[in-house]
Amino acid sequence: MTTGGRRAQFPFGMTARPSFTPLAVLLLAVACSLSGPGDEGDPLARLEASRAKWVANGPSEYELAMRRSCGECLPEGALAVVVSVSSGGTTVSLAQNGERIENQSGLYPDVDGLFELIEIHILAGADVEAEYDGDLGFPRSVSIDPVPDAVDDEFGYVVDDLAAGRLVALRAELRVRRERWAGQRILDYQLTLSRSCFCSPEGAGLVVLTVLEGEPAEWQYFLSGDPIAPEWRAFFPTVEGLFDFVEDAIDRGAESIEVRYDEDLGLPTTIRVDYRLAAVDEEIAYEVEKLLDLGRGAEPTPARKGE
Repeated sequence: MTTGGRRAQFPFGMTARPSFTPLAVLLLAVACSLSGPGDEGDPLARLEASRAKWVANGPSEYELAMRRSCGECLPEGALAVVVSVSSGGTTVSLAQNGERIENQSGLYPDVDGLFELIEIHILAGADVEAEYDGDLGFPRSVSIDPVPDAVDDEFGYVVDDLAAGRLVALRAELRVRRERWAGQRILDYQLTLSRSCFCSPEGAGLVVLTVLEGEPAEWQYFLSGDPIAPEWRAFFPTVEGLFDFVEDAIDRGAESIEVRYDEDLGLPTTIRVDYRLAAVDEEIAYEVEKLLDLGRGAEPTPARKGE
């Protein structure tokens, strides 16, 4: 696994290697000659067979939801995380809130890193137990005891989920754009946006939303100037709510998700979601017409009351 052009660091100062080592190949050949190619009891044989399956069938971009366990380690050494692998690099984030974890790729490796970790410790004589996915070959669980007679040096990983394909790319872009928006520190603003759907008129149309200190303060329908009833306000979210809407669509596996972002501010300007292409009347779309930064002196746009 690489991050920022450098090899990820693994325990005991060893580094990830993208190909099989000569020693591993030699040991595998010896194991096969002694016990046959179908011997499921040989850990190196199982490792190499699973790694070959991953190389042949595994995606190049994916997200790995995993948990790490260990003996007496610091809290940051045993977390539930999401490892995201894409053409833009590899990132590690907390599973609970998406917060980025920096410089922890050694503790939380990607699939290739898990294979390397297993190989390193098998060759070092550690007690290693690994279970592999039957279809893609990636390690689903790993338990390692580096020094069998020592206490509290055991550690391991459990992979809860692996998601691949377009949703990974969408989620990666969402994370980048959300961070860009957060960096603007725009807390007081007025958002003019429209919502379209097959729904009651109260849940659609063009609205003006005023946000103060990051919290929604006032909702108005743009054309009439009428306030929006409390039960309909959630359908017209803040910028953070728009990000949450996109993330929810990704989490639900919507079959069509189109998002366009403002290049400077990062906020979503167009969102179109079709949860099931074969279904009817469940599409939802948002269009951001205008965002005014009230904290920097922008004059609010009044609703067109009476028109």
